[in-house]
Amino acid sequence: MTAAPKTDPTLRAAVDTAREAAVSIAESGAVGEHLGMEMVEERLATHYFTCTARSYLGWRWAVSVARVSRSKLVTVCEANLVPGEGALLSPDWVPYAERLAPGGRESAAQRWYDGDSGPNAAVAAKAPAPCSTCGFFVPMAGALRSVFGVCANEWSPSDARVVSLDHGCGAHSEVDVDLHTAERIAPPILDDFELDPV
Repeated sequence: MTAAPKTDPTLRAAVDTAREAAVSIAESGAVGEHLGMEMVEERLATHYFTCTARSYLGWRWAVSVARVSRSKLVTVCEANLVPGEGALLSPDWVPYAERLAPGGRESAAQRWYDGDSGPNAAVAAKAPAPCSTCGFFVPMAGALRSVFGVCANEWSPSDARVVSLDHGCGAHSEVDVDLHTAERIAPPILDDFELDPV
C-alpha cells in the first residue's frame, strides 16, 4: 500500500492563489469559504471552497495547485466544480440499447395498426382508396416505412398522425367531387325594331 504524500507547506499556504483561480471562472460571488486542502501526489494538492451559487447547492470548487522541486512558486493546474455531500447529480447514463425494451418498436407498430390509424378504423372502412395511393401520404423513415406514413392533409381527420398504408379516409387526394352542371342561361332577346319614345 502506497503511503499518503506528506503535506506540502508551500502548497498548503497557497489558499489565496487557489481562491483567485476559482473566482476567475465562477459567477460573481459564488466562491465561499475555504474547506481545506488535500494532497494528491508529492508537490500536487487540491484546495476546496464552498460553491455559493444557488443552482449548485452541495457542490464545491476544486483548485489543483502544484510546484516543481525546490521551488516556492505555486502554479494552478485546474479549477472546476465537483460534487460534495448532498449535491444534486444527474442520473446514471443508461446506454441507448438498454433504454428500449426488446420488441418496443414492434409493440408500438401493432398498437397503431390495430387502432384508429389502421385499416380497421371506422373511417377507413368507408374510404374510397388507401392512404398509400394518396398524394398527401408522407412515408416514414426507417423500418416502419414499409407499413406506416404520416397524413399531411389538413382536411383529413388523420392530419399530422401516423397512418398505415392500408388506412384511408374520405379526404383522399384522388376522390372525385361530384360537380353539378352549371345552369345554362339563355342570352337576352333584343328587339331592334321597336323604339322607345323620347
